[in-house]
Amino acid sequence: MNIRVKQPVVIGNCYRGQPNRLWEVFILKWFLVAVACLIAAGAVTVYLAHYFMKTRYTSTNVTGVTAQHSDLNTYKGQLQDMEDGYSLFKQEDMTQIRKTDGLTGSQQMRKHSTKLVCYYTFPGPDGLVPDKIDPFLCTHINIAAVGINNSKLEPLSEERQEVIKSLVGLKIRNKNLKVILSVIGMPGGFGDMVSKSSSRRIFIKDLLWTLSYYSLDGVDFDWEFPAWPGKISERKKFIIFLKELQGAVQKSQLNTIVSVAVAAQKTIVDVSYDIPEMNKYIDYVNLMAYDYHFYTEYTPLTGPNAPLYSLPSDKGYMSTLNTNWSSLYWHDRGMPKNKIVVGIPTYGHSFWLINAENHGWSAPASGYGKIGSKGFVSYPEVCQFLHSTGSKYIFDKNFEVPYAYQGLEWISYDDECSVMYKAKYIASGSYGGAMVFSLNVDDHQGVCAGTTFLLTTQIRNILGVSWH
Repeated sequence: MNIRVKQPVVIGNCYRGQPNRLWEVFILKWFLVAVACLIAAGAVTVYLAHYFMKTRYTSTNVTGVTAQHSDLNTYKGQLQDMEDGYSLFKQEDMTQIRKTDGLTGSQQMRKHSTKLVCYYTFPGPDGLVPDKIDPFLCTHINIAAVGINNSKLEPLSEERQEVIKSLVGLKIRNKNLKVILSVIGMPGGFGDMVSKSSSRRIFIKDLLWTLSYYSLDGVDFDWEFPAWPGKISERKKFIIFLKELQGAVQKSQLNTIVSVAVAAQKTIVDVSYDIPEMNKYIDYVNLMAYDYHFYTEYTPLTGPNAPLYSLPSDKGYMSTLNTNWSSLYWHDRGMPKNKIVVGIPTYGHSFWLINAENHGWSAPASGYGKIGSKGFVSYPEVCQFLHSTGSKYIFDKNFEVPYAYQGLEWISYDDECSVMYKAKYIASGSYGGAMVFSLNVDDHQGVCAGTTFLLTTQIRNILGVSWH
């Protein structure tokens, strides 16, 4: 059963174009979606999201992504048992969201503390430096990312040490800001570390020393993903590790935040996480509610990077690829809403169309777009595209996200309007807050409208987060 709640509120000039006519691609959509969905769409999407997340920290412009391979049949069977969506909404949830449509973000907030968690990647040349970040922009800054080497954190270069010290230095101006170290799981890193009690002890000791030495407020684990693909025992070992870490933190009397960056796709969630057990040992999860659709040779169709809702015509697995479904699924599986921090991307995905006349959702594509890197497009690059002659903008009131096209170039992304809807959704749903990935690919130079960090600022304002 495909349940969705639509918010028809129009604020300002958000709708700068007409919604897409879905009937123009309806017949082609059903033929291609049937093939892609039942054969490989789910497995390929989540795996490629997996490899992107492992490599996304290499540059402020999301560059350096290289192709990897996977056994596409490994988890194909998981898709066969999926019904038409997942009935997660309870009646009171739908009623509450409808009631809050006309309210401001601050009016919608619940009593629990609202987080705005912002990932910040170590900058490359000419990238975003810490002193360009407003200390009052985010409640938490996650420094992304440090890997694991021989059951210890990988050594930090002098440049990265200075970045960490500068970010921690932002707390001089905002004493309530939390600066978190994000630990990424590269092949063999997390899996080897959690496999034995001795290696877990080594890592925990090294981690707590590092957090204390740099005056960091906590750690975020970005393991993508336990047991997927990997040893099924990793799921249980990860919980054991989190439990042991909690014990060590309590014994050390450090006030350490522990969060986990988690997958949004059901195919990974069901394999990778024991959610009720995880809930016992962490403060919150950062739900990576993006990379639902992007170009692969197995899914050569346009689609929204981070849709808030599904289309009415989406069926089965396709109806689960949206923020609303993923957020509610995590709650339904045992994570309290106030511990779910919902991700919002500041980048988009580009596609190269086969036919310029067919430019809607699920239009056939032959590859990545020409802008960005391997299909990943920063928000300033999106704005430059929109300012170019002949580009067209459409805001789809079904997905609550825009897309833009010019000739064969096609981009799905988030803008100030779509992030407004997501922030309102997070606030009205009593979730723990919003997570932004990342500050580096938001408009930190004011290219789009003369205002820096346009998307992150919009999210902060709608959530009602204020340090003043």
